Amino acid sequence: MRIPVFQRYRRGLAGLGLFLCGMVVGSAVYMSMHQYSYSLVHAEKERLKVEKDDLQKNLENMNNVKNRQAYISSIDIVIEQNEKHPIDIKTEGEIIKSVRKDLSALRGKPVARVKEDLPIYRKLIDNKVYVGVFERDYMVEVKSVLVIQSELTFYIAVRDPVRN
Repeated sequence: MRIPVFQRYRRGLAGLGLFLCGMVVGSAVYMSMHQYSYSLVHAEKERLKVEKDDLQKNLENMNNVKNRQAYISSIDIVIEQNEKHPIDIKTEGEIIKSVRKDLSALRGKPVARVKEDLPIYRKLIDNKVYVGVFERDYMVEVKSVLVIQSELTFYIAVRDPVRN
């Protein structure tokens, strides 16, 4: 039995190798585009989940205090993004959830009393370190507090804590 001449198949094997390399590169490009679009969808899903939870809690609180307009019915937290060190949506949602939990005692309180004791409530979360938010620590700094009718809004900045 004779071994076939390799020269006969050289062009065909080069074409096959080129085709296989094209398949590998094409699938890698496709997977990177798919992964990017999936990560965008996942981030949007997380943002919508946080917003849905917030709206459900607000609806529950509004139903509890809808007849009493002189009481705090909702607490909103707005995070001002740091341009040098921005935080992602999931971390932002966890920090908002933790701050809301700390301020949950204000719900249902009279607006006049909250306005009088505002410095106390501001100091409750100002410069507080939230430990273990996705394996990192964050310090919350209160920028301003706004009370409009029965809605209390805290504007906060989040940064990494200073270690000694």
